[in-house]
Order: sequence, then structure tokens, then C-alpha cells
Amino acid sequence: MSEDIFKRIEALKSSLAELEDRVGGALQGRESARRYQDFVRSSTDWVWETDANLNYTFVSEGVAGVFGVPDRAMEGRYLFALNHFREIDDTLLQIVDLTQERRPFRDVELKLVSVEGDARRILISGIPAFDHENGKFIGYRGTGLDLTARARDTDVTNEGNERLAEAMEAGGVGIWDWNLLTDELYIAPRLRNVLGYREGELGGDIEAWRLRVHPADRTDLQEAIDAHLLGRTEEIEVEHRMTHRKGGIRWFRFRARATRGPSGEAVRVAGTCTDVTAQKRIELELRAATQAAQLANRAKTDFLAHLSHELRTPLNAIIGFSEAIKDGYLGPITVEKSREYATDVHSASIHLLDLINDVLDLSKVEAGEVRLNEETIVLREAIHSAIRLVEGRAATGRLRLNVEIPDNIARLRADPRLLRQVLLNLLTNAVKFTDSGGTITARARQRDDGGITLEVADTGVGIAAEDIPGALTPFTQVGEDVAEREEGTGLGLPLAKSLVELHGGTLELHSSKGTGTVVIINFPASRSIN
Repeated sequence: MSEDIFKRIEALKSSLAELEDRVGGALQGRESARRYQDFVRSSTDWVWETDANLNYTFVSEGVAGVFGVPDRAMEGRYLFALNHFREIDDTLLQIVDLTQERRPFRDVELKLVSVEGDARRILISGIPAFDHENGKFIGYRGTGLDLTARARDTDVTNEGNERLAEAMEAGGVGIWDWNLLTDELYIAPRLRNVLGYREGELGGDIEAWRLRVHPADRTDLQEAIDAHLLGRTEEIEVEHRMTHRKGGIRWFRFRARATRGPSGEAVRVAGTCTDVTAQKRIELELRAATQAAQLANRAKTDFLAHLSHELRTPLNAIIGFSEAIKDGYLGPITVEKSREYATDVHSASIHLLDLINDVLDLSKVEAGEVRLNEETIVLREAIHSAIRLVEGRAATGRLRLNVEIPDNIARLRADPRLLRQVLLNLLTNAVKFTDSGGTITARARQRDDGGITLEVADTGVGIAAEDIPGALTPFTQVGEDVAEREEGTGLGLPLAKSLVELHGGTLELHSSKGTGTVVIINFPASRSIN
């Protein structure tokens, strides 16, 4: 009997153990199910299952909101029943084909637009399920993800990036990134293109980039980088030049800041390079214009001071001689003395009139108020007429006057008064600045192109090469030795040049210190009359 009881107890233990296993398995199953449900509810993905007819048998919470129907209405609904969407991406047809072939599909993106106009983007995956015993197809199981918000954020980001890229392109800004640990350098295509390089031509290390920096700017740029890497400055900001692939020069504004490691050491440097070539060009032009304006203003001031002296000299002579005659300071005035005083007053008056005429004539030319009264001019007569006006002063200075004009030279169509003024100004200058015993020659010739060239050459003191541009510029005086040598405003050459240019011609000045001067006037062929 005791054995029977023992066997029953053992059987009971076995039953209890089996029961415990079943209960434990059931509890584990329930726990697993609860765990699965928690995962599904907490995930942004949803899970779904269909039967063999592709009708939903299960969908997790939230999926209904994606498709715009209540949760309960999803079960039993056909997988591809999307008739409440007015626009469906063609990608859906790919999924339909795959399900008909019982093949899996993974991460297929669908773009849907509801009847109300709401656009949605979803990512869906699915695998076919088969019965383990007989291999019969029993449906699909899969996951889905609503990408709408993420896609919208991505679109906004992409749009912002596009706008930033457009702004950087318009502003000539390029980005770069230098990894100090590997010495690798990233250069944005914009920067590379500005310098005329294609991808792969510029090199991927900092040395290749450094070699493109203008040699005169490398030291300043390197010092700015070193100072920042050592922590002495908050950022790098410097302007420098870089050489173009074809040899030109571009200006860049270089700005960057280092990223530092745990101990403060720089591990990478990133920043921008802005193409400021156009701004630099404008700055240089503005600086040059400012300097030119300052020089012109200073020249005009000097000219006015000089003109003031030139005007006072003949005026003082006129006033002094007239007062002497009027008040009898110099005693009884004889006829001979009156003639002498009258000659001096007349000379001073003529000189004063010439000064005033030069200023007025140049002002009219610059204002565009001079009109040409053209006639046909015989050059031999015009040149000899001007020569006669300076013969007296030339004789006083014991200067030789030569005229070289071929007999068959064409006539010139020009304003006779203005041509006379040009010739007289040039001859007067030649007489002023040629020492005793020197020679002055006036020439005329016809060029091969039919145009006419006039020359006035002297063996005088000459003009230094650096003073020639100033000699042709209004209100500018050349070297002091020339300026102090003779009276005058210095407007003769600039005025002659302007009058020649009114006729469509050019005036060139060739001179060197101590060897004399040659002024060459070229009239176009259109002014020659054969």
C-alpha cells in the first residue's frame, strides 16, 4: 500500500510540474504578447497583416489615421483599397505586381494625396507568409512608417539649403574644411570653379591649396592661421590673393574658426572664402580716382596761385606806368619817354590778355562750347604766318627758325583761328625754352594713309620723361627749373592738345632732359584736301 501511495505522489508531482510548465508558458506568452503590444504602441512604425486574399486581419494602432479611416474599419479592408486618395504614386503598381508573385517588398515609398488635398508619404515593407505544415500562402505581414512630417522637414531643409547655395553662389562664397589630424582638405565646388579648376585638379591637402595663394600673401595668411590655432585669436579673418588656373589673380576674404579637442588643441578648421575681386577692383578704382581728384585739386590750387602771380605782374606794370604818366613821378614826360612807357603798357596788356584768353579758351573747350568754323587752309601760309609772330623774340634770343614743307602737300580742312592758336602756342613754348643759339623747326608732311602731320621741334632744355604727362594736363606745372624759366600759365600744351582733338587729331609730346622737345600733331586723312 505504501508503494501505491508513493507512486501516486510521484504521479502528482509530475502532473504539478507539467501544470507549472503550462502555466509558466502561458504566462510567458502573455508577457511576450504584452511586450509586443508595448513595442508596437511606442513605435512610430506600424505593423499589419493580411489574409490570403490581401484583406487586413490586423493593423496596429495609429495606422488608420494615416489612411484616413477609423481603426475598426481597417480590418477586413483590402490592402490596396486606396480609393479615398485622388493621387497615388505609380510605385503602388510595383507592390501589386510583387504581391501577385508572392514576393517580398522592402522600404517602398508611396506618395499619396487625399481627396481633401492632404499629401502623405509612407514607407511600407511586407513579406509573404506560408503555412509551416503544407506551405500554403496565408497572407502578408509587414510594417509601415509615416514619412510625411519627416519629408516635410527634409523639403524645408533642402529648400533652405538651395536658397543658401544660391545666396552663396550670388555672393561668391565657398566653404572649406581642413582636418588637421589627417591633413585632408575639402573645398566646395564653387571655390574650385572660381579658380578655374575641375574636380580632382586642385588636390586634397592643405599644401596644394597653399601653393595657389599669391606668394606675397602667404606669410600674412599663415601667421593669421597659426595665431588662431594657438588660441591667440577668436577667428581667422584676412584678405588675400589667389592665382587662377589660367594665370589671373582673384581676391578672397578668408574667414574660419577651429574646432578643438578635449585638451583645447585644434583638430579641424572650417570656414568660408568669399570672392571679393569685384569689390577690390572698385576699391582700387575709387582709390585711384580719389588720388587723381586730389592731384587735380592740388594742381588747380598751384595753378591759381601761379596765375595770380602771372596776372599781378602785367597789371602792376600797367598801373605803375599809368600812374607815373598821370602824376608825373618821373619828371616831365617827353615824346620818346611816352612812347617807351606806352610800349611797356601795351606789352603788359597783351601778355595779360593772352593769359586771360588761355584760361577762357580752355574752359570753353572743356565745357564743349567751342564750335569749328572750318575752311580750306594752305599749310605753308598758315605756318609762315605763325612763324612771323615769334620772329621778334627768336631774334632777341638769337634762335634759328626753320620751315620744312613740301610743295605738293595737301591742303587742310580746319578752323584757321584755332590752328593758328595751336601753332603759336607750340612755337611760343619752343622759343621760351630754347637757349641762345638753338634751333626751332616747323615741319609739315603727308603720311602714306593720306593724313597730315605737323611737327614743331626745338633744341631746348627738354622735359623729363616723368614730367611729360603733367605737361599735357591742365593746371599742372612741370619741373621747377622749367616752370621758373619763363612766365606763363602752363596752359599752352594742354590747350593745343584739346584744340587738335576737336579736329579729330592727336598731339604727342616727345622730349628728354637736355636734348630738346618734339611736338607731333596728326590730322586724319578725312581732313586732307588734295
